[in-house]
Amino acid sequence: MPLEPQRYKYYKTQLGDSLQSATALIRNYYTTLCSQAPQLIAQADRIWELSQRQRLVAGTNEAAAATLLSACHDAYQPIYHFINQLQETVVEISTHVADFERDCQALKAELSQENELRCCPLTKWNAWLAQTLRIVQTQVKFLELDSRALLPSLVESSVIKQFKHDLELKAHYKASICMGLAQADRRSELLPLTLAN
Repeated sequence: MPLEPQRYKYYKTQLGDSLQSATALIRNYYTTLCSQAPQLIAQADRIWELSQRQRLVAGTNEAAAATLLSACHDAYQPIYHFINQLQETVVEISTHVADFERDCQALKAELSQENELRCCPLTKWNAWLAQTLRIVQTQVKFLELDSRALLPSLVESSVIKQFKHDLELKAHYKASICMGLAQADRRSELLPLTLAN
């Protein structure tokens, strides 16, 4: 059953706004990650170097050990703030993805014609948003866990290696995100006119 004109306009606006907001946040997440990764790797390397020096002087020169420990904490702060910023962005992405999913479900229920909905781009966008959300949620979770082990008393070379690994998205995830963002920039209508009365 086709939608009334005002319902068609409502869904077109709601879904378009949710998709636009989600893709803007995903782009922000991705570009921030790419631009900040080199500095974060340098900070992690600095924590490793300072913690090694701190371990060498601990017990023999308490003043030097305290200074090095303080420098480790200073080097850790940008990593901590960066991960917090990513977490906040992921929460916002999650909200818009949930809105998009909810409106898709409501539209599906209203149309009661799954075949019509299958041929429009909504299903594809819904799947891409859900997959991208899972990717960024997983990455942030791993980075958060890695950051807990970056404390000077705990840091090992394997922790630094793991942090650097988790900071880099796998190639196929990067490709999926970039392809989705590129398609969002030049997307056609989310809802075909055939769905309107």
